[in-house]
Amino acid sequence: MKTKFTLLVAVLMISLSASAKFAAQAGEDVLTANFTTDKSFMSYYNQGFDTDEDLAGWTVGEGWKFKEATFSSIDKNDKRSAFIGYNGSGSTTLLSPVLKVEPNSNVEFYAYFQGIYLIWGSWQFNLIDVATGEKRQLLDAFDWAQNNAYTGPAWNKFSFNIAEYANRDVQFELFYNHGGEDLVIDGFKLVKEDEACADAVHVFETETIQFMNTSLGNPDKVEWTFAGGTPATSTENNPVVTYNEAGTYDVTLVVTRGSEVNEIKRPGFVVVSKNAPTAKIGLPEEGYESPFMGVFIPTNVPVTFRDCSKGMPTEWNWLFQNTDVTSSNEQNPTVTYLDKGVFSVGLTVKNEAGESSDMLTYAVQAGGAQYVWNIGFEENNKIEKVALGWYGNYAGTNWLGIDKFAELYKAPLADAQIDSVAVYFASNTMVNPDADITMTVNAVAGNGEPGDIIATTSVKAADVRCSADSVIPTIFNFTEPVKIAKGQKFFIVVGPFPNQSMQESPYTADDFAIFCVRRGTGGKNTAWHYLEEQNENGEGLGTYAWFENVDDPLSMAISPVINYNDNVSTGIDCITDIEGEAEIESVYNLSGQKVQMPVKEGIYIVKYTNGKVEKRRM
Repeated sequence: MKTKFTLLVAVLMISLSASAKFAAQAGEDVLTANFTTDKSFMSYYNQGFDTDEDLAGWTVGEGWKFKEATFSSIDKNDKRSAFIGYNGSGSTTLLSPVLKVEPNSNVEFYAYFQGIYLIWGSWQFNLIDVATGEKRQLLDAFDWAQNNAYTGPAWNKFSFNIAEYANRDVQFELFYNHGGEDLVIDGFKLVKEDEACADAVHVFETETIQFMNTSLGNPDKVEWTFAGGTPATSTENNPVVTYNEAGTYDVTLVVTRGSEVNEIKRPGFVVVSKNAPTAKIGLPEEGYESPFMGVFIPTNVPVTFRDCSKGMPTEWNWLFQNTDVTSSNEQNPTVTYLDKGVFSVGLTVKNEAGESSDMLTYAVQAGGAQYVWNIGFEENNKIEKVALGWYGNYAGTNWLGIDKFAELYKAPLADAQIDSVAVYFASNTMVNPDADITMTVNAVAGNGEPGDIIATTSVKAADVRCSADSVIPTIFNFTEPVKIAKGQKFFIVVGPFPNQSMQESPYTADDFAIFCVRRGTGGKNTAWHYLEEQNENGEGLGTYAWFENVDDPLSMAISPVINYNDNVSTGIDCITDIEGEAEIESVYNLSGQKVQMPVKEGIYIVKYTNGKVEKRRM
């Protein structure tokens, strides 16, 4: 039986609970400005490598030492950094103490290094799970430099999500190969998500920050002010802001509800540091892309190189071979190639924080003849068969009423001719080896679709080449060279493709497909198809019309040989020598950047599957 005292306590508890709930609701209803960002983290472990005491608990391998290395450009209070230098052989490590990972954490650090010699000795950053002893590689510097076309030297910030190791003990290892580059490390931190934005946000010039309004009280209006940012003001809830100049900047948010106003200002919240730029050469867009060259152009025609560098360079130094202008300090210089041949181009960019270089070895062919296509140099490893399930293939055998496929090419910069066309097939299963596959060169009609036929040729199904191990061409030859006038766009049209099935064993069905590069919605498209028109019931009408493939933008691996002068040796066979080397894993130019299509007689660094690395002439 409950006593009066028990009942009194129960009533009091209910009253307190209701009061707390009301107070919480009232607090939530008070107009209070607040915000966070996608880069807001609070550090709970910091290592600045400034003093001997800082390294307490770290296991320091032979060769590591302190060095003043300009990290003060990022952290003005910095004194020294951890440094390890090249000495020719061996390896060493820098190992953190055992650290407990908190929920929603990242590990981050800054590294200063070059990319040129990493192929001889890449350094790695690893995480070690103390309980299991399992080691996980978070970064291989050589792979990162290749993927980012990095040469350096520059300070680079690395950040890795380690949330899956929450509440576990880990160690971090910097593994250094002495055969590579000098390496400087600083600003090592463990950080966790921080909605309160207790720490300032650190970014490099040109980086973006997404601000997110977390104000209470359901404001009717928000007004942001971003000193040093672009945009400088915003009324969006979650604006994205770019910071282009180094400095320390305030952020202010004012929220309004009716006549109520509340403001939050975080002084010095955004810290923007300068960083050395990353050089990247943009080859002349008016030239042809090629399976074997960076760009193919005629002689004695002006072409413009583009600066595609990142990191806001302020100085440019271009170097050219065999041009009317052999060097230039313009950002986007225009040059004219004077003689036929295959040439290199170099670019060094600078700003106050440092410099970076890009070198494209034998990337420009001027004059002569070369295979061309609409696939970018960086897309060479993305070609694929576009299979449409039960309906066959795009650019090949299909049951969708697509009779032919056409690839559109830009106009040549000078009068040219086409001697032959290489088509790269992904499949070549056939019922009748004697079936013809027809190709035509077509003019461009007034409405942009394939127009009048300029020339025709064909190959037998049996002559279509295809390999499961490599991409090989099937050559369509013309009996006479096909003339293409300067400024005249043209199409290569292929089809129809064989489309039969055997009704008895082995029940073979035709299956032809041309390799393609798909780019997704809004991407570049150069493909057209000749589709049977249908009535409202989806039945074929027997009539056909051309359609641009805007729904699935792509380019087909079809390569006509454009000949600006047919009496010149070219780089068409430049890949022959290395196709026969089964043990070659990858090829790099002398700047340490990966090369997809080495040029014959060029000097390269070659890496083999057995780990051997050598410099050799291809």
